[in-house]
Amino acid sequence: MWQVLITKILLIAALVCSNQTCFGHGEESRKVNVRLRVPAIANVISHSKQSIIINEAYLSLFSLELFPCQKYSKQAETPPGNWLDWFISSAYANHGVAFTEPTQLSVHRKINLLQATDWNIGELDIPYGNYCAINVTFAHHQRSDYSLYFSGASSSPGTASPDTVSKVAEYPFEVRGTYGFGENVAVEFAILKPTATNNNTPLSLEISIAPQAIVSELPLDNAEHHIVRHVVLGLANQLSATLVPLMPAIPHDTKKN
Repeated sequence: MWQVLITKILLIAALVCSNQTCFGHGEESRKVNVRLRVPAIANVISHSKQSIIINEAYLSLFSLELFPCQKYSKQAETPPGNWLDWFISSAYANHGVAFTEPTQLSVHRKINLLQATDWNIGELDIPYGNYCAINVTFAHHQRSDYSLYFSGASSSPGTASPDTVSKVAEYPFEVRGTYGFGENVAVEFAILKPTATNNNTPLSLEISIAPQAIVSELPLDNAEHHIVRHVVLGLANQLSATLVPLMPAIPHDTKKN
């Protein structure tokens, strides 16, 4: 009788484990490389009334987090109703976040906007399922003093005569973002179990930021906090994330011509 009972228990356990829930975490998830791409901005921007020379510009990327669809609010599909929704306490961003979920990635990288960025910033071990949002958080960390920073000079034509039109008035500027900020960006992709079709093809999560459109319209005549607001709200429309197959590196041809 006991042998029959033990046999039944083992059979039930085998059926329950057939969906891989009884195996290690690595068999319930898939490793995904995370790549960040940010094209360089122009350091000279011309407007009808002024020119801007940018000497330094950076964003401080603090972290990334993916959200499965069942935990994701549809509110992320629309722009934030209040621009303050973007902001979080910088102290909270640096000291109140515990990176305990497999969908979280601590980045802590300073992005120099005057140089093109193409980085592999880490790897996530993402559980199988559908994902509908990614949170991108910017905040100061041990490698940077501000969540965003711009400095340079703006110039406008002086009051000189046409013969001396080259004379201009230059005004230095500095824009410092002291608060962390982040937003959920809508995405749509699935992390699937390997099959004979996809053969466990390596995957890459491509994060792209396109800051040029934001910087080209910096409202330098406004107060510093208004300029920060302009950049923050602009980033909401310049972030994207795409899941793609990870392409193998192409070996360099060592043959001499």
